[in-house]
Amino acid sequence: MTHETSLLLYYKHFQSVLLTKLPDTRFSSSSKKSVEEFNESDSLENRYFDLYDLCFLCSQIFENCYTKHLEENNDINDEYLYIDDPLPEAIFVSAEWLVDDLTEILATFISIFQNVMNENDEKFNLGKYDSKLITVGVCLSVIYWIKRMPAHFDQNSQLSNLVKRLQESAIIHGISSNIVQSLDTSIIPSFAWLRNVSIKNPVTKQVSLVFNNCEAESLATAISHIDYKALCRVTTNDLKNYVKTGKIDNTEKLQRSVALFNNISNWVQWMILSKNTAKGRAEMIEKVMEIAKELLKTRNYNSLMALVGGVSHSNINRLHKTQSLINTETKTEINNMTTLLSMHNNFSEYRKHLKNDKGSFAIPIMGVHLKDLIQLNTLGGINFSKTRKITLRKLFNLKDVLSKFLGVCKNSHNLNDGNLDLINTLKISFDMSYNEDDLYALSLKEEPKNLFNFTNNKTMVFADWASGVNSVPDKDSIQRHTAAMVEAVFKHYDHDKDSSISAEEFKEISGNFPFMDQFQNIDKDGNGRISKTELFNYFMDFNSKSIQLKIEFRHNFHETTFLTPTMCAKCNKLLWGLIRQGYKCKDCHQAVHSHCKDSVVMECK
Repeated sequence: MTHETSLLLYYKHFQSVLLTKLPDTRFSSSSKKSVEEFNESDSLENRYFDLYDLCFLCSQIFENCYTKHLEENNDINDEYLYIDDPLPEAIFVSAEWLVDDLTEILATFISIFQNVMNENDEKFNLGKYDSKLITVGVCLSVIYWIKRMPAHFDQNSQLSNLVKRLQESAIIHGISSNIVQSLDTSIIPSFAWLRNVSIKNPVTKQVSLVFNNCEAESLATAISHIDYKALCRVTTNDLKNYVKTGKIDNTEKLQRSVALFNNISNWVQWMILSKNTAKGRAEMIEKVMEIAKELLKTRNYNSLMALVGGVSHSNINRLHKTQSLINTETKTEINNMTTLLSMHNNFSEYRKHLKNDKGSFAIPIMGVHLKDLIQLNTLGGINFSKTRKITLRKLFNLKDVLSKFLGVCKNSHNLNDGNLDLINTLKISFDMSYNEDDLYALSLKEEPKNLFNFTNNKTMVFADWASGVNSVPDKDSIQRHTAAMVEAVFKHYDHDKDSSISAEEFKEISGNFPFMDQFQNIDKDGNGRISKTELFNYFMDFNSKSIQLKIEFRHNFHETTFLTPTMCAKCNKLLWGLIRQGYKCKDCHQAVHSHCKDSVVMECK
């Protein structure tokens, strides 16, 4: 059913069902309209609905469905709880965006229930119409809400108490016991999968933690688990705060998911550039593309974007010797995936793939749909918290965009079981803060500039919305990840089980961390063995230096109009233009171009 078709059906439905069964006085003052004022040119898509209208229409939809199945089956069943009607889903998926407190919606449903059952209230005088059917519709709407968006009720005692209140009213007014029993928030599924990597049985087979030896499928699965968990933690309120304020600093969970995206892309570059030969780098690119193919199979487009963004980054593209040694098949795959993820025509190829995946689990590219959400909020004028009303078209559009974010619906995944040791090892790599200037310097070191070669330095698919965003993980998280990773390393590579890593064993694991220091520098006591404490302290010290470096170099840039000729502190070129020529740091007053501000290496003083 298309949105256009559903809008027309709602228009006819609204006239033939609601307005004929209910007096005009039922509607709130914001949406009051008489039957005579309706005509074919008064399209329903232009009609505004307040919260009461939406809840009542939702109840009417379920009441009609219940009536239809009443003769066939008196029991409540999924057949009419999961109907082919977009409005109920649109209301509940968008609920946290529309209102700040979900109890407002449930209180509205309860108000409808009570008002309909109050026969002495002339405003709700239904005449010969069976009022009990509308109250059944109210109950079924709430049951659908519990089943469709159970996370809304998880650890929300106020919402659960209101459900109990509705349940008590349903009992008093003789609603079917099957329906009454389903008004129960204790039936919601466990959300332990949000805190755990997998709810399935753990993998027992031995998996190598050495990157070169790891199967592409195992690496892709581990990356997907990490990415999925980070994205699921981004709530509707996080998205709303970012869209309303335009600042990501106030939304820690969103900031972390963006930082993870950037760090995966930078990690790919590190892994490639850590190889000292062109052949080794070419083989690493081929390995990364094997992982990318596995990510595409599982429809993890977000991590796929990060990986392909790293492979196609200018730091890698400029390596002509390396590029010449990549096999033809891999080059074709890079081109195909670059086309798939291209920003051309507003990511049309990616959107086409995602549409074909409808009904299957997928991890969409958060940055693409975050832009959609910003555009919808800006151009669509969705400001329900102030206007208290919305059109159905805007509601459907809002639902379509929000449903692309895993943290909104919190649907469980169908990923293969992930190896916890491999996941913990990768987490440490992704928690590291990779310096873009160091990456570029390493690229130049491996293959110095050649005046006869020219490479377009523009990254082909790396998301500009995420550029420069890196979160600072809290100390407890770093310690937890580091401790888990150290345990995983000793479990797999302390072959003689003497609680230490020898120089020979160290060679097997050092390939996972291109930035890793030499063996003798980690072996602080010089006894020829690395203990758990020494390895743990090394990673903690590295993280501390990395975070401190990032903090010291952070600038507070804002767009500025310069009244006198000004040179860029990064490239030492003139800031051209009449107004808003560039950016200026509020703290140290350095001026830079827009395209230079994210790569400034001078410390902010």
